[in-house]
Amino acid sequence: MAPEVAHLLFSPFMPGDNSYTRAQQGAGLGLAVAKRIVSQAGGEIGFDTLGEGVQFFFTLPVSGTASQSAPNGISGGESSQPPPSGLTLLLHATVPGITAGIANLLEPFGNTIVVAPSLADAVERASKSRFDAIIAGANDTDTLAASPGVTAPLIAVLLGGERAPAAIDTLLRWPVEPDALYGALASSVVQDEDGVALANTPERFAAIDAMAFSTLEKSVGVKALVDILQCYIATAEQLTTALGEACAEEKWDEAACLAPDIVGAAGGLGLTAVTQAARLFAQKSRDGEDHHSLRNAAQMVLGEHLRSKQALTHLYPDVA
Repeated sequence: MAPEVAHLLFSPFMPGDNSYTRAQQGAGLGLAVAKRIVSQAGGEIGFDTLGEGVQFFFTLPVSGTASQSAPNGISGGESSQPPPSGLTLLLHATVPGITAGIANLLEPFGNTIVVAPSLADAVERASKSRFDAIIAGANDTDTLAASPGVTAPLIAVLLGGERAPAAIDTLLRWPVEPDALYGALASSVVQDEDGVALANTPERFAAIDAMAFSTLEKSVGVKALVDILQCYIATAEQLTTALGEACAEEKWDEAACLAPDIVGAAGGLGLTAVTQAARLFAQKSRDGEDHHSLRNAAQMVLGEHLRSKQALTHLYPDVA
């Protein structure tokens, strides 16, 4: 290990050896996460240089216990509900903000949200198409339940002062906490014998892998995860900007080297779509595809990066 990189080892996305990172597609997160966990337990982590190698160690107090982070992210504790993925949902709400708020909590994880602008449109769509669940304002769910052909589970969003509808499967109060929304869907959605939602027809990779993200948040806590995400976004902005510039200047070898770095950074966080887009670009580079195809693949990487960034800031406003 080069002495000049020693102070960077425990910072997110600061690997000491870029050539190894590119070869192994390392995330640059492992030591940063380890430091967070050990520190939360009241311990210390460090390393010793041994000849040409490095030995890492950590210490923990016998009575140390990990601190608990406030549950204000997508999950937050032992009993938190992980986000669903792959669902096809119909959403209708007349109050501004509800539709966008619910969609922002679900779309990043690969769920398809169909928004009905009016009750009549919601009834028509619900009676003709198959949905895993219908989320609607409390004043409209009784009408939906009584409409011919509507068979999907109904989840009502109740505002202050409204009465609770009778013909629903689950009731949510606005503003909706993420755990409450995810729990309502988990208890309402009908699955086949293999545990797959019946209307599951995903058309693209999810921006965020729900289970990977939930696990990471539980491991490091919300505050630490926000810090990591801020570091990721800054790193990803640099990498994707450099990728776009390299393609514009037709520096294809340089662009090919940047793609695995993007895979390493995004893949370690479970950012599925941008990871797959960067892998596709890397594969096209290895296959020697034409410049037009490479430019299109690079644009896909940039687009998925923006989608992931938007999803992260919706889930964790402090990241912005």
